Amino acid sequence: MPKKERAYPDITDAEKQQLAKQRKKSGLIDFLYNARHDLKHAFIYDPCKAIISGFKKLWGLRPWKKQPNPVDPPTAEVDISTLSAKQKENLKINASVTTGTHKITLGDRKPKQIGGTKTMMSYTGEDNSKWLMKRAEDSVGRTKQSGALLTEAGYKLQKIIDPATAVEAFASKTKEDGIVSFQREVPNVVKTDGTDLFYFSRHHTRMHQKEFKDIEGMGDQILREHVTDWLLCNFDTKGENFLVTEPNPGSGKYTLHGIDKENAFKKILSDGAQHMSSTYKPHNYDTLYNGVFSEYAKGRINLNLTTMKNKVNEIVSMNDEDYMKTFSVYLDNVRKKDPSKYAQTYTNILKRKNELGREYNRFFGELVRERCNNVTPEEADRLRNEYLPNGKFTAFREKTVTPESIGKEKTIRLREEGFAQILSADPKVRAAGVNKILFSQHMKKDIEAANVPKNADYEKEINKQFSPEVFERKYASFTANPVTKNLVKDVANGKFRLQDLSSSDSVLRALATSLNDYKEQYMNKDQKQKTTARQNTTGTVQNKTTGTVQNKKNIALG
Repeated sequence: MPKKERAYPDITDAEKQQLAKQRKKSGLIDFLYNARHDLKHAFIYDPCKAIISGFKKLWGLRPWKKQPNPVDPPTAEVDISTLSAKQKENLKINASVTTGTHKITLGDRKPKQIGGTKTMMSYTGEDNSKWLMKRAEDSVGRTKQSGALLTEAGYKLQKIIDPATAVEAFASKTKEDGIVSFQREVPNVVKTDGTDLFYFSRHHTRMHQKEFKDIEGMGDQILREHVTDWLLCNFDTKGENFLVTEPNPGSGKYTLHGIDKENAFKKILSDGAQHMSSTYKPHNYDTLYNGVFSEYAKGRINLNLTTMKNKVNEIVSMNDEDYMKTFSVYLDNVRKKDPSKYAQTYTNILKRKNELGREYNRFFGELVRERCNNVTPEEADRLRNEYLPNGKFTAFREKTVTPESIGKEKTIRLREEGFAQILSADPKVRAAGVNKILFSQHMKKDIEAANVPKNADYEKEINKQFSPEVFERKYASFTANPVTKNLVKDVANGKFRLQDLSSSDSVLRALATSLNDYKEQYMNKDQKQKTTARQNTTGTVQNKTTGTVQNKKNIALG
């Protein structure tokens, strides 16, 4: 079999000059095409958007107007590990403290414009740190609170994946601008000829091997950022949404930072966004990752596909509730704004975390197999030995499938639908929400206790035992139970103010406790006395006023 040459071998200086001329020509064509497209969109499809966003840009800058000091200056919770010794001294923080956060005041508000359509301002912290403020609004100036909340959630997730490269950000509200997000300005930002991610994300097919080598140098960091953006379902990942810094100027060592996560979860309900690929492109521009993965598959650049193995495994193993707390504020906003989308949004976000290892194994396996068709036979054999020893890519941990995990997955959407409905002003909707919450817990226990043979296909077997028809029949029986009906009636009549409870857990505890109380009321008096006597004899009964809510919850939901 003839040896396959690499698609983009190193080229001579003369050939590079010729390629540069071709790029200038194609760049001019791109510019004219984009200008025509922008003008067509702005003045034919949506002229109002063009006028409003243009005016807002100019008005937001207003360099001729001196900005007053902010009223009630905002504060930032800064990560102490990012502060220098001098900053700690100025803020009166003990030099030995290296973890936790410290609150600083932000002031010196000034206009700033670095691209985009949103109004921006620069703030300076009392430790002389610089912060970029961006209004939470869409391109025509309408308030979009989710943008600020997702900026903060993106930072929290970055901290889980790699605290050293996370860009501090938080949502806030100011007298001057309303709902905003603050993002720390990253120092020592550079733009090198070798790592032009802006150009690569748009025109990676026009690059030569020397430039691919420079991109390879950031391969591990690009894969790290891909983990974050995949979990955030963020496809607004063009080159300009990344910063490259040189922490030690002159060292030649660069660090990649992902920024601007405002479009996270925009496609969380779209079918095309549920599985990794190198072709999905929901916006009118390609993503950096699509370029990197497609060029890897063609054999033009090299990547270490297992570089994020430990971190991916750690995320897959995280407790579901702890992980979802990262997005709790955003999800609460979704629940209030559009309850009909809340449950599926919650489910899909959690699914991305639980299936992270499985998705990487499938997708990277496809990339390796495609690459094997585009490289030499010797390299193909090496790739198969390294990544596909048994014909499959299995480097990443996949969440173990058990009756417990299946029970949770099959009932979580029902539970979250219930949590969304109890916020409704309609008593009937609230009542339906209560039924769904309690029934989801009831069915979860049933599935966990299901009689599944050892070594059986858990998911297949449970699907047989708990078909949609079984769910429907059990749900009808559950809602018809007198105990459940009386509890739901009291909730609908406003006896229990579930909307005022602070969290989903507190709602569940309150319902479980109340359901337990109703069960006690319906117990036969003689049977209740016998039960009490028997419990006192064995020493297992707990005083009703001091018994834990958790015990009641277990009784109610068992």
